Amino acid sequence: LLQSRAASTTNKYSGYFKTFEQYCHAKRVSALPAKSMVVSLFITDLMDKGKSFSVISSSVYAIKWKHSIYNFEDPTTDSFVKNLIEAAKRLFSKPVAKKDILDANTLKELCSNFKDKMNLINYRDLAMIILGFAGFLRYKEISNLLCSDVEFKIDHLVLTIRSSKTDVYREGDTVVIAKGTSVACPYVMLERYMQAAGLTVRSDKFLFCPIYKSKGKYALINKRKPLSYTRARE
Repeated sequence: LLQSRAASTTNKYSGYFKTFEQYCHAKRVSALPAKSMVVSLFITDLMDKGKSFSVISSSVYAIKWKHSIYNFEDPTTDSFVKNLIEAAKRLFSKPVAKKDILDANTLKELCSNFKDKMNLINYRDLAMIILGFAGFLRYKEISNLLCSDVEFKIDHLVLTIRSSKTDVYREGDTVVIAKGTSVACPYVMLERYMQAAGLTVRSDKFLFCPIYKSKGKYALINKRKPLSYTRARE
């Protein structure tokens, strides 16, 4: 039953339910099955501590999830619990901070700015940015690409996406990206990056890796793990 959810979701819910268990243990009440009044008091306690709505809603979903696994009656469906959740949403929700829009002209300008100062890091970063933009890819989908997941055709390239957030059953998918003529062509930029890095499409290495600089030269750090989001942002 634990496999009915993604591993990341299971770990998240388990952590939140553990907090609920600790609360119930301190109050000497049952956490599984739990009564709706206990859940209501727990939510109130989180609100009193100023927890974000994200924490509160995740805690409620964790309680719901745990009870469904053991086929217990769901205490979160109680009307009082629902009203508390609605109150928490109104009190603790934060406005969505929208990101600036990235368009093709911005990418062209970015590539033009680095045209005369290209190095391995710039090739890698520009290839990641343009590839993600052209293929509508999430960061994790880009960072998990292997060199062997890339196939260059005459007028387009094909990416094999082994898994993604929307691919629940890990069936995999392919993304086709056309070869362009502008300075921000994903086909050309990726090809140049792979040539500069000494990577081939026959390799099983990660396509985008950490890079180090020594004596004015850049080289890939050959580790069997993808480039982290934190390192990529640097």
